[in-house]
Amino acid sequence: MNTSFQIRIGELLNRFGYGPIFVHSDVSRVMKAIKPTTSRTDLLNRHIEALTAAANGRDTWFPTFNYGFLRCAHFDTRTTPSEVGALSEHARTHWAKWRTAVPVFSVCGQGQPPAIKQNGALDPFGGDSIFAHLIRSGGTLCFYGAPFHSATLLHHVERRSGGPVYRYDKQFPGIVTDDNGQDQEIVLNYHVRPMGQALDYDWPRLTEDLIRAELMGEVRDGASTVLAISASALADFWHEALQADPLYLLNAQSRSWVAPLHKRLGRRFTLEDFE
Repeated sequence: MNTSFQIRIGELLNRFGYGPIFVHSDVSRVMKAIKPTTSRTDLLNRHIEALTAAANGRDTWFPTFNYGFLRCAHFDTRTTPSEVGALSEHARTHWAKWRTAVPVFSVCGQGQPPAIKQNGALDPFGGDSIFAHLIRSGGTLCFYGAPFHSATLLHHVERRSGGPVYRYDKQFPGIVTDDNGQDQEIVLNYHVRPMGQALDYDWPRLTEDLIRAELMGEVRDGASTVLAISASALADFWHEALQADPLYLLNAQSRSWVAPLHKRLGRRFTLEDFE
């Protein structure tokens, strides 16, 4: 990596936390930051080496999300691939020492793994989720080429704020196979989009609000862009905004149908309202 760029990334990460660094990545948007090579494996290794160097001893976590559990009711920490980018899948298969046994929203990393309780009922966004652990441990969200709308922490904040009024909980039973090949029956509690309705977040406005509040930082090297923000500061900002306006995160089109329906029902949406 461009040494100057790596130093600036490290300085950026240090500004926004002291705990684990949760990396959303899109290497196609930071390719110029890495010395070219014809080997795909070497290229991805160089990205991980650059990120861990910039982390300066802090643990690095990569999301290895896979949505197949919602269809097939099985998740295997050893074999279920990441569906959120080449770097996260490479980290899972070539670098990580652990992967959380949480369907859909699994995370991999090195260092001390978060102790997420596996009691048969899993809430991927709740108070014992990877996102809650990231906040409590002073973690940082890093968008390594990835756009800010990758910020899945948003769903944890929705849960923390009492559950989004415009989504409803749906239970997905299934099997999780852990690193030792042991199967466990679980039920995933997942808040889903209303069936048959468009529901989108206003990411341009959300980004502008954070920049205006001076909560998010950025470094660039040509076309390569890295963003960083404190997980706890982001969660607090969004939580406060949702207390003032439960529809704060939504774009105008989504608000146009959510607001009158929520007013008519006088409560959070339920599965029976749509399915």
